[in-house]
Amino acid sequence: MGLLSTKKSLTLAAAKEIGAAAEAEARKNNFTNCVAIFDDGGNLLYLVTMDGTQTGSIDVAQQKGLAALRFKRSTKLFQEMVTLFSGSNDSTRNSAYRSVSVSLVCTTYM
Repeated sequence: MGLLSTKKSLTLAAAKEIGAAAEAEARKNNFTNCVAIFDDGGNLLYLVTMDGTQTGSIDVAQQKGLAALRFKRSTKLFQEMVTLFSGSNDSTRNSAYRSVSVSLVCTTYM
């Protein structure tokens, strides 16, 4: 019985492929954003900022990715909680939140 386990990890090629899919989805929805992809240890593997994206989205995408990793859930849950507790259902404001950034935390399991 070995003391170390074998763990699969996300490759740069896979991160680029995931990033390209996120970018294509953003274009389809007429969003400009920043895509940040992390491994399960919180290490940034891939970062791309689409033309026309505000520079603040770079940090937001990275922080959202780390928050999703640390809390083990999508940061969309936090947005929904704020909306619920504020009593707001303003769809324009909610769509603005979605267009700021995209961050992905990718974990692979055996």
